[in-house]
Amino acid sequence: MKVAEISHVSFDCPDLDAMETFLLDFGLVRAARTDDVLYMRGTGSHPYCYVARKADRHAFAGVALRAASEADFEAAARIPGAQAPRALTGPGGGMSVLLRDPDGTPVEVVHGIAPAAPLPMREPLAVNFAREKHRRGGTQRIPKGPAQVLRLGHVLFFATDFKRTRDWWCQHLGLLASDYIHEGAEDRQLGGFLRCDRGTDYTDHHTIALFGGPVAKVHHCSFEIQDFDAQVLGNEWLTSKGYKHAWGIGRHTLGSQIFDYWYDPHGVIMEHYADGDLFDASKPTESHHVGPESLFQWGPPVPEVFLR
Repeated sequence: MKVAEISHVSFDCPDLDAMETFLLDFGLVRAARTDDVLYMRGTGSHPYCYVARKADRHAFAGVALRAASEADFEAAARIPGAQAPRALTGPGGGMSVLLRDPDGTPVEVVHGIAPAAPLPMREPLAVNFAREKHRRGGTQRIPKGPAQVLRLGHVLFFATDFKRTRDWWCQHLGLLASDYIHEGAEDRQLGGFLRCDRGTDYTDHHTIALFGGPVAKVHHCSFEIQDFDAQVLGNEWLTSKGYKHAWGIGRHTLGSQIFDYWYDPHGVIMEHYADGDLFDASKPTESHHVGPESLFQWGPPVPEVFLR
């Protein structure tokens, strides 16, 4: 089977009020809320991209990806270990099949979630380059505030056995490897960036990123925003609200995204990104030696805690 894109992430959360406040400042919009669950969305057509469920303690509760077709969804239900399909109760309805990767990480395949009407979003800026002038007779006047999030773009996990977990994602969900990072010989792979296989249609450089580590855990969730100006203004907004910064602003090498990383109230890293690479299925896999040059092109030095 194949998945077409990422849908949403879910977390158990002891304080929905504090979580909603952070997510609003991060640039998401409330889609729905009850006493027990909070649904947040971006400005795109996904009815939600972040789910927080009331719980006694904070914990990652899973990532969901949209099946490419009804037949792909039915195939997901036949993957070894899959639970029976169940109805989703969030905005847009739909169905879900729950899987678990080799580390036990919850992975949902969803289908039939009705799209929502897109929300207003600032238009891209007309930029004057040195030899190309796209703005003539106009000005740049960007209002201050949170960086508007369009959608969830990707999630990065640590896995106790990178190759085993990579093979699971590629075999069962049809993901393709865009890039690997290796140490020494190329077969000594430390991690990789996996994208959806959408044939001749273009998709993000990666939807799931995996790196080996002693403990299986989610490292960060990444959300797409409009452009570099939104990146800087979002950074200023989150700084003014007193949130803890993790790393940025900079530009990645693999994927090319302009990035900025923040900690949510529970210490989970949340990324704003803009200007990421897009590839179709014909793009061959590349491998890169581990080092700063494989991590970022420019930006502040990477904090050691970010790599743990």
